Amino acid sequence: TQIPRYRLGSLYVNELDDEIIEFLANSKKFCPHFHLSLQSLSDNVLKGMNRKYSVKEALETIEKLHKNFNLPFLGCDIIVGFPNETDQDFEDTLNVVRYVKYDSAFTFIYSPRVGTPGANMKDEVSMETKHERFNRLVDTLAVDIKAKADAYIGKIVPVLVEGCSKKNTTRLTGYTDTLKLVNFVGKPEHVGKIVKVKINEAHTYSLIGEEVDE
Repeated sequence: TQIPRYRLGSLYVNELDDEIIEFLANSKKFCPHFHLSLQSLSDNVLKGMNRKYSVKEALETIEKLHKNFNLPFLGCDIIVGFPNETDQDFEDTLNVVRYVKYDSAFTFIYSPRVGTPGANMKDEVSMETKHERFNRLVDTLAVDIKAKADAYIGKIVPVLVEGCSKKNTTRLTGYTDTLKLVNFVGKPEHVGKIVKVKINEAHTYSLIGEEVDE
């Protein structure tokens, strides 16, 4: 069976060089979806994590994605509370989040992992501070994630139908090529196919619509 879509998983910034970006942009099957495993948006924290890229390099890669793709879907992983993360480190992360305007994010409070640079570090950051920073990060991300979702209202988008919605069995559910979850009124026989769906309503993490004829 011919596969109509290919989607890349979690990516490191330094994996997306010019050649790969150009190849993906010229392909008709690769989804314009890029989830970047950034972990932090502060150079001091990245250095402490022994990450081999800088915030500047991450932003340059994101700029290239915007130049080569029409509204690419940008996701990221972000950890708060890395040992000795300062207020400025955290503010740097928030500033980059506001600048990039991500479509989604996986957010975590740091926990030690054996074999990682932070595992043996003495940590001066209180758990209360970590939770406060985590909540601020989630709230900041949610503003742009919801705005990006709202931009789909009124548009007709291709959706790969996966089955019935778990919360409402009278609706189908599937994903756009930008990995937006869509619950919609449609034809059950279209499960496993890509159909056109008009988006009528948007929530922060999902869209509501109805299937339309080709």
